[in-house]
This record gives sequence, structure tokens and C-alpha cells, in this order.
Amino acid sequence: MTPRESTKEVKTSGFEPTNLCEACKNLILDDRKIVENAGARLKNIQPLNEVFGFNKLNFRGVPGANVIVDTLDFHQYDELPHLPRLAASAEAGCHFCAFLRTAISNQYPMSDSDCNDARMEIAFHYIWQRSKQAQMLGSSLGIWLRALVVDLTISLHSGVLGFEKIIFLTEAPPDPENPRLVIVKGHSPRNNFNYRKVKYAALSYCWGPPEDAESMLKTTKESLQSRLSGIVKGEMPLVFRDAISVCEKLAIPYLWIDALCIVQDDEKEWQQEASQMGKVYENAFVTIVPSASDSCKEGFVQRSRKTLEVPFRSTIRQEIHGEYYLRQVTSLDLDLHLAQYKYYLEDNFTRWDSRGWTFQEKALSRRILKFGPSMVSYDCPKWRRSEMEDKRRESSGGWSKPPVLSLTAPESYTAWNDITGNFAKRHFRYRKDIFPAISDMAQRFAKANKDKYVAGLWRGDLFRGLL
Repeated sequence: MTPRESTKEVKTSGFEPTNLCEACKNLILDDRKIVENAGARLKNIQPLNEVFGFNKLNFRGVPGANVIVDTLDFHQYDELPHLPRLAASAEAGCHFCAFLRTAISNQYPMSDSDCNDARMEIAFHYIWQRSKQAQMLGSSLGIWLRALVVDLTISLHSGVLGFEKIIFLTEAPPDPENPRLVIVKGHSPRNNFNYRKVKYAALSYCWGPPEDAESMLKTTKESLQSRLSGIVKGEMPLVFRDAISVCEKLAIPYLWIDALCIVQDDEKEWQQEASQMGKVYENAFVTIVPSASDSCKEGFVQRSRKTLEVPFRSTIRQEIHGEYYLRQVTSLDLDLHLAQYKYYLEDNFTRWDSRGWTFQEKALSRRILKFGPSMVSYDCPKWRRSEMEDKRRESSGGWSKPPVLSLTAPESYTAWNDITGNFAKRHFRYRKDIFPAISDMAQRFAKANKDKYVAGLWRGDLFRGLL
């Protein structure tokens, strides 16, 4: 986990003027320079990939679309994992330094042991795209700002460790009106809940940074009896309250939440319930996934996307002025087909998708109702549908029942190794949770293959597993 206690929250709603340090003032656009130099800066699809390397950026959509790569006069260095220079600039009042530091910490969570003495070089590029009409006419006009790409080069004294990217899409000002109003009614938990016989939803969410997780409403030995009598709505964190409102709209009478349904300070019960958690998600009518929420304190019914305002005044026509907004996305593929592009982002690149426990929760759920930063989507093993699409689509191959449950050795061992390889990339607050978080899938594999589970490996494949 990234140490987030030193990350200062900055209001970046887009409605307040943005303060920029001297270095970040290079973000402010000079449209005259763009127009005058467009011919020299135009690069087609293939050279664009070469510019950024590793084929990590790709614009698709209009055949032959031309792209302008505008490298900004911004090069800074900082130290990982705490990024003290960005922190100092943010503390001094630069909104973009605060915005960028939070983005780096969220996208690439690291600890002191991961990157001791590592240095990060930061560079900026604006990405512009020409319209098809502008291409046909050979004009440098008809171009629009597509994204701000932040290139990160991570190195040690011994040399470069790797290259990463942070991508901010540009967009119009966010709508200040929020028409959603949700009234949450009281729910009383009942004893002897049998998930096999009752229609219920399960919540799969992020607890958040340590301070949020510590203060979150939980069930303990001391509070168990009072929880059985009822829970005051106002005591619940926002993510719980929003999940309850979703259940009410769907006429689902029960909601399973790990922090409330497992006695958190009873180690014996916790171990027992953790081993059964896969069954909880498999038998749920639907799993509610608030992927827009990075913490239990963040709701997901009322959308509020974090954006940063950047001022603009044309140097060609002074009467043209205003602002544009930057919103972080995390994608290696910028797709001009907006619905599928956003679905791809929100399905693969959120804090929820990097959390350890959600790996098994996602794999074993029958249905997933996901509330992302910009849209609501529905998934089952066969179909997917989002509010941005007119029709349903076949689910991607990545979301299906684990193949190890239907294969036989040796193919099943290879499939299991693929799954555990992806699982190993996930983040855990407590290392002791690693094996419980995949234990239900391991039990199913053992039963299907009549093999013995040995701390992430299998007796029948132990020799290869230890290599």
C-alpha cells in the first residue's frame, strides 16, 4: 500500500480558480504555437507509438487519423515513494502538483521497500488530433485537444527501472447540477441468515487508506448484540448507505457487507467466514461494485469526478478565453470509440480492480453491477451492458468462471499459475489475508482435480511450481 497519510487533499472540482506553480504554468496552452507548428508536429499512428515507446499509446477510430504530439517545457525529478518535491509544491498551493501526486500514488502504489532511493523523472506531452476534414484539406485547423500524457521514468543508481504513464483526458466543464436524490430507509439485520434460500446482494468495495478503514463502522464482539438490534443509518459510511439504496431500488431485501457480517476482532470466526466468502459472492443475486469509490467514506450514487481546471486565453484572438478540465484515466489504449473505451478503463483500471480481495469476488460472482466514475455497467458471464451503449454485448473473455474449475491436469495447473500470477499483482493491507483471499477458488480446484493444496501450489505439480 502507498503511504497516503501525507497526501494532502486539494479541491479540484473545476469550479474554483486553479493555482499553478511556475513549472506547471507550462500547462497553459499557446494556440498560436500549435497552429504555426502543426505541420512539423503532425505524426501518424505508427510514429506516435514510436514516440512513446513500447506501443503503449494507440489512437484508433478514423482511418489515417493524424495526431500532434506537443512536448511541453516541463521536466522535474522527484523521489519515490513519497514524492517530496510534488508534496512541497502542493503544500505551497499548486493544485496540479497535488493532483499529479495523488494520481501517481493511486496508480502506482509503492512502499519504502519497493523503491528505496528510486528517482522519478516527469515529462509532459499534450496530444492533439486533427479532424478528417482537416486532413483532406491539408489544413492545420480543425484540431482538438485529446489528452495530457505524463511520462514517468523510474531509475536507480544502477540504471533505468522502467517507464510508466499517467493519462489525463481533457473534457468540458463538469455539470454543477446533480439531480440524484436518494432516501435511505432503515434496515434491521436478522439472525440465522441463510444465503442459499434468500435473495440478497453482496457489496465488493475498497475500505480505503488506513485512517478510513480504522474508523469505518464494523461489527466486533462488543457491538454484535447492538448490530443485531439495528444500525443507525447515520453511523454508516457513505458506501454502505449507497449500497442500501441500490438494494431498495432493485427490491433486494438483504445486503451482505464483510465489515458488518463478520465479527472483525474474532479471529476464529474471521478465518471460518473468510474461507466461505467465495460462496457468499457466488450465491448473491448480484454483486454491487462501487469502483468509483476508493474508500468506504466515498459514495457512488452521486457522481463527482475529480477534475482540475486549467485556464486558457487564445494568443490569436484575445476575446476567446475560458478553461478546460483534466481528468485522470489509466489506460494503455486511448480508443476513440468512447463507450467501449470507457468500459475498458472502468473494468480494468480502478483501485477496486487492484485490491486483493476483489479478485475472487469478481471471479465467482454471478452478476456484477458496477458503478464506475462515469457510467453504470452490468456484467454476467455471457453478457455485458453499460448505460453508454444501446445494446448488450458479449462479455469479454476475461470475466468468466475460473477455467481451472473445468480443466483437468496438466492444463489446469497452467491455468492456475496464470490466475495466481494475476492475483499476485493485487494489493493487500495485511499480508495474512493473501491465502484466505483465494482460498475458496483453491478449495474448488482441489475438489475438481482431487489434489492437495500446499500454500498456493499443488502436490501434483509441486516440482514445477517451485521452479
